Amino acid sequence: MAGKPCYSCSYPYIPSGGGYCPSCGAHNDGCFISTAIFQSLKKPDNCEELELLREYRDNYLITNPERKIEVENYYKYAPEIVKIISYRDDSEQIYSTIFNDFLSIALTLIKEEKNEDAYFIYRDMIHYVCEKIEFKDY
Repeated sequence: MAGKPCYSCSYPYIPSGGGYCPSCGAHNDGCFISTAIFQSLKKPDNCEELELLREYRDNYLITNPERKIEVENYYKYAPEIVKIISYRDDSEQIYSTIFNDFLSIALTLIKEEKNEDAYFIYRDMIHYVCEKIEFKDY
């Protein structure tokens, strides 16, 4: 049986392609903003970087109750954020800036096992994106 437990309630099996948890209803797909960035770089959904971010989420972020709430909020708002960016004329520039100024740094920190530093960079990335697109709900 392939798949992972739900990040929210630990229901034992969510198909590897993601989807909604049958127990709590949480959305269990990839890292929305990060996925959009790597798609813009023509990388597949199973690229090394996205897999590293998912592992970081599963093994570090959601093991902390406060960070788990942040992950839940991210899953609540990130699809709308990506949708807004996708309709902008400067979407490629936004994704490029996010990658160069935040995501690549966070990935390096994760590889160096500087998880707390990576968390702050990733959080700053979300704040930058929300400010850039004037998204007030997050």
